[in-house]
Amino acid sequence: MKHPPKFVLEILDRLGQNDHTAVLAGGCVRDSLLGRRPSDWDVATS
Repeated sequence: MKHPPKFVLEILDRLGQNDHTAVLAGGCVRDSLLGRRPSDWDVATS
């Protein structure tokens, strides 16, 4: 998977617009790096 789904990007964008740092974390990053389709999306925020 080259990019997260649109809804994930919208969540990250919304958090960023409200002065939060948000990054993808956990298994979704691992799965993406291994060329697998993530089954869920973990977001870490500040």
